[in-house]
Amino acid sequence: MGVSEYIETAIENNRQRILDEVPVKDLLYDFRALKIITSDNVEVLKQIAIRKELCDTFLSILLQREDDDYYEFCKLLKGSTATAIKNFGQKLEEDALEIKEAGERIASKTNQDGNDTNDTNDINDDTNKPK
Repeated sequence: MGVSEYIETAIENNRQRILDEVPVKDLLYDFRALKIITSDNVEVLKQIAIRKELCDTFLSILLQREDDDYYEFCKLLKGSTATAIKNFGQKLEEDALEIKEAGERIASKTNQDGNDTNDTNDINDDTNKPK
């Protein structure tokens, strides 16, 4: 299935920072314990020696998971003893929620606008014309 579009956007917006700052290799077993990734994923990821390639592959896996897995990822980062990682985990979570809320506001406005335009369509309806 994969994560929701708003989470995918949050990941893509922060991809470079995730690649640069998140110690994915050090967190593999934590990710597995939280069921963010599988044991098979861990084995594949352990074989990747280049750090950015490892992170990129991890993100590809994360994008294929569920929304809850993304939030577990954020929660794990927020539990870090390193302040920068903790703050980044909070930012990732907040970014996703802000993108979701913005999308909901746009959808709501579109629905409201769509309803307004439907009222004007009655003018062009042949059933209302005198015969």
